Amino acid sequence: MARRFSTRIFASVVVASGTLALGPSSDAPVADFGASLPGLTADQLSRFQAGKADFLQVETISEGVGPIFNDFSCANCHSLPAVGGGSTRVETRFGTLTPSGQFDPLTQYGGSLIQSQGIGFADFMTLLAPPPRGPITVAAILGEHQFSRIGCASCHTPTLITGPSPVTALHYVAFHPYSDFLLHDMGSLGDGITQNRATGRLMRTAPLWGVRKETSLLHDGRSATLEQAIAAHDGQGKKARDRFLKLSAFERSQLIAFLNSL
Repeated sequence: MARRFSTRIFASVVVASGTLALGPSSDAPVADFGASLPGLTADQLSRFQAGKADFLQVETISEGVGPIFNDFSCANCHSLPAVGGGSTRVETRFGTLTPSGQFDPLTQYGGSLIQSQGIGFADFMTLLAPPPRGPITVAAILGEHQFSRIGCASCHTPTLITGPSPVTALHYVAFHPYSDFLLHDMGSLGDGITQNRATGRLMRTAPLWGVRKETSLLHDGRSATLEQAIAAHDGQGKKARDRFLKLSAFERSQLIAFLNSL
């Protein structure tokens, strides 16, 4: 049995990495948590609202509620700090180790939490705006330098660019998730769950946008503070963790100020 923390849904298709950036220009429209992307057409906004209704809809057993769902509504979990966001809920996954030592998620018994009814609210997730940046103070600007200097940005990539999209608001647009969305060997921080080729040590880099609103951190919610979450990094994150621990108290406070601006 292993536990995995529900993560936020805000997403775009990632095709290329960019350079370090503080965020969108000050004159660009900024959507609040849970809002649609700026610049949508009337049809796209209508699809967003219809998808949000599906996301909020309470499902019944006849509609598919069962082992593939964690609750009766997507929004029951993904509502921090707004509908479509993260969650404080920890999902429990069951499985077994085969004689060869491989993790078997027991999908034939409904053990895998594959979302098979996601099409109805795909528009909501696609057109959902990313979390807005918080106030960018001098300490936050200096902290971003520390973030890059000790190696955090190697995996928590500040800026990415979407690919071609029929939605103008998503067509080759720079966005700032602070993640490369790739799997990395995190050593002892891994959740022990094997899915396809991803072993129990491999974890996807969690996006840091909106992290200031999170109340529990890491995949299993074990950390209550950003310092605790950083200190728990292992494997490919160990070097950056060790550099963080060697920072002075003042330098650490700058880096934390930066994270609290995301």
